[in-house]
Amino acid sequence: MDTLVHISSAIQTLLIHSDLVEWFVSIGVLHALGVLLNIPTLHYDKKQYTVLTESLNSLKIIAKTSDDLKLKVANTSCLSAALQLCSERDASISLVAATVVSLIAQHPRTHDQILAVPNVLRTILFKVSNSADDQITEQMLKILEVLSRGNNEIKHSITAEDAACGGVLAKVFQSN
Repeated sequence: MDTLVHISSAIQTLLIHSDLVEWFVSIGVLHALGVLLNIPTLHYDKKQYTVLTESLNSLKIIAKTSDDLKLKVANTSCLSAALQLCSERDASISLVAATVVSLIAQHPRTHDQILAVPNVLRTILFKVSNSADDQITEQMLKILEVLSRGNNEIKHSITAEDAACGGVLAKVFQSN
């Protein structure tokens, strides 16, 4: 695990240099981040937590760089890993993951990839209704808001899933 901590730290540190971001993506950093984000664990120790947060922060840097890179992230295992991490009990991991997905969703050409992840809308709605952290709820609502700007099929999918989940959105809006 020590090696993975060093790798995730090095990737994040190097990606801070904006001139290197596209080059790192071209040589496969998204594959490496996908591997780091998909390491199975039953509970997070400090090292695993560091690997996850640094890997998610690296994805955030990449997604902020350009729409083309958002699309590249969406076409890798990083997207599904970030979506899964949105459901983590640890609020800080969940928040960074939700922020990454929210950034990726800002590019309309990523919506199909986001919606292709199994149970994604149910996961987002569940997190909206059950999160005690307002920042996580805000990021999840941003994802839904951006997705809802898409075509009518996407809007219908969101509405249908919300109805299947018991009208979560109406409850959230009425409570706030």
